[in-house]
Amino acid sequence: MTLTALAQTSPDEIGLARIPRAAGLARRTAIILELLVNFCLGLLFVHCARDRIHVDGTVPMPAFLLVLMFVGAVQLPMAVYLYWVHPAWSWLYLVDPNRVPDLIVAVVILVQCGVLIAAWYVGAHLVQIGRERLIPYLIGASTVLLLALVIWFGGRLIRYGTYQDYQGGAASGLLEVKLGYVLIALVLGVGAAAGFVAVELGRNSRLVRAR
Repeated sequence: MTLTALAQTSPDEIGLARIPRAAGLARRTAIILELLVNFCLGLLFVHCARDRIHVDGTVPMPAFLLVLMFVGAVQLPMAVYLYWVHPAWSWLYLVDPNRVPDLIVAVVILVQCGVLIAAWYVGAHLVQIGRERLIPYLIGASTVLLLALVIWFGGRLIRYGTYQDYQGGAASGLLEVKLGYVLIALVLGVGAAAGFVAVELGRNSRLVRAR
């Protein structure tokens, strides 16, 4: 069985449903993808602001405020949109979204956004104790894991439909529906916003270095 075919196979078909822990792990994979993205972004922002953190501590202003604005204005609305408007795709068809309570969805969204802030604190602590050289390695390792998961579940990411559509093999190609083009716009928008934040953090950090 090829990797693509395996990625498109439901948990029941590969026997995960018979192993509760494995099934639960598979269903959490959709969450892990977003967690890794936000973890990498949080560490990237710290890396850009490391000189400011050295001088002003873990939550230097206005650098940290810029990160909070990114989370509140970019990450949070995007997560809300995807999980409530396109729930089956967001869960990678690993779980029927109709069986997931709204409260759980809200918690998942908040945790995903909170991971970026948590990553900032982890990275800032490393900077404070003089271990900032570890940050690029953490970013690299997280990126490799993220890419591996994207490849593994690529067959699910490029399909669109309801949970029942996917399990029945009736899901459409992602670019055959509006979400495909919306995702392109979202990726470009988030990338531009993250780039702006990173550049501004770096510029602010260089002002400290130039003192």
